[in-house]
Amino acid sequence: MLSIFSELFDDLHDQEIRYCHFKSNDHLEDGLCGNTDLDILVHKDDASKTVRILLQNGFKRTVAGFGVRNHAREGYLGFDHHSGKLVYIDLHFTIIIGKNRIREYALDHWSHHFLAHRIKDENTGVFIVSPNHEFLLLLTRAAIKIRLRDTIRHYLGIEYFNSDWKKQYDWLQQRYDKNNNLECLQDFFFQSVSEKFLELYSKYPSFDQLRYLRKKFRRSHFGSLKYGRLSSFVGMFFKEANGALCFLNRKYLNYYLPLSRRTLATGGRFIALIGVDGAGKSTQIKLLSDFLSWKLDVSEFYLGAGDGSASWHRRCLKFARRLFEKQAKAGSHTQHMQNTDNRQGTIKSIAKILWGISLCIEKNRKLRSSHRQAKRDVIVISDRYPQHNVIGFNDGPLLNKYLGSDFYPLKLFSKWESKIYSGEIYGSPDLVIKLVVPPDVSIARGQSESLEYLDRRIKAVNSICFSNFCKTVTIDASSPIDEVAINIRRHVWEHL
Repeated sequence: MLSIFSELFDDLHDQEIRYCHFKSNDHLEDGLCGNTDLDILVHKDDASKTVRILLQNGFKRTVAGFGVRNHAREGYLGFDHHSGKLVYIDLHFTIIIGKNRIREYALDHWSHHFLAHRIKDENTGVFIVSPNHEFLLLLTRAAIKIRLRDTIRHYLGIEYFNSDWKKQYDWLQQRYDKNNNLECLQDFFFQSVSEKFLELYSKYPSFDQLRYLRKKFRRSHFGSLKYGRLSSFVGMFFKEANGALCFLNRKYLNYYLPLSRRTLATGGRFIALIGVDGAGKSTQIKLLSDFLSWKLDVSEFYLGAGDGSASWHRRCLKFARRLFEKQAKAGSHTQHMQNTDNRQGTIKSIAKILWGISLCIEKNRKLRSSHRQAKRDVIVISDRYPQHNVIGFNDGPLLNKYLGSDFYPLKLFSKWESKIYSGEIYGSPDLVIKLVVPPDVSIARGQSESLEYLDRRIKAVNSICFSNFCKTVTIDASSPIDEVAINIRRHVWEHL
């Protein structure tokens, strides 16, 4: 068990909170090790105290998007400082079941029974629902989730009660009390129906048996419905459409649409990683993004001028530069090329100006998009960030020397660039993480062989500063990758 959970459950027990882990208890130990969610049911009268204990233990409340939001349910994200793992608690104030996304039944009566008959798990010391009640819930959930498409698949020979259901079924079948099972069923169904349901416990239920259970459940729990059939169908349609749009938005549109899956209640954050060559920025950004995107909406941006994602006009300039260099190399020994040095110098000057303008346009577009996403509660992680401390180097402005130019369009572009790079328009990130390595480490990692260049880069990175509202931390990136990643996670978690 992770230390964050050990401390949390100790506090819950000390405060005599009525709770239990009420489903998928075959995964309880995985959940306590931070490998999956924990589904905790809490008595409504203890809800306020439970939330206070969660916050005191460093958990942060999340806000679910429309597609996954349900009543009487909240999500809390935590961070275990010892292992560097992110953990998640799905907090339920009543049992909500039903079709995916809509969850049309609120079973207050079941919740009271589950909490009244909870037991303490011998291995973990955590209160869990009794195997008899969990077995009934498993079968009911499987039955009530049946939809028209499942019926069609059944007739096509595709098994509904698949391996995921069977794994939980087998685990519970070994643990439930056969002698008290009928009594447990009669707490929720009529006696005649309960006796028929006993057949479901001896072997895997057939599709027809599950449909029969669904039929009886609907009749006996009509008063537990949150929606009627029409409103349930309409709500599920819009939630599934929202889920599909969220997937497209996350996978292909880079959060262009104002749709979210799950965000922090405190809002989004803009996190920038900067550093010298060989510091492992790209690797650490990938690890950090994977770490946070387990439960939160995370967007990545490249704000440098290197080999990362580039705008179409900068790609054209890079292509033209390669052609120019190829031609210059091919004709470097000819008398004609030796007589055109001045013309090449002019072309290079114009090319640098065009490069600076192109880069400024690209950075403006990316900064506008990334800062808007952060304001919409997305966690934005950027590789590099424009700065105004080191001119013409290390993501600094390139047109600064033209601020006093007599050519008005160029002067205008220079002023615009200065506003963008200085943070006057979009501001600074919320958190800047500087990854630094000694020159010998950078050389060993194959990034450069010039100590002079690396010293210049290190000095430049150290001199970069942002606004007073931006927190900056420096991390030694010469340590093993996993150690650096955990160190970054700790700083990020403190700032979320």
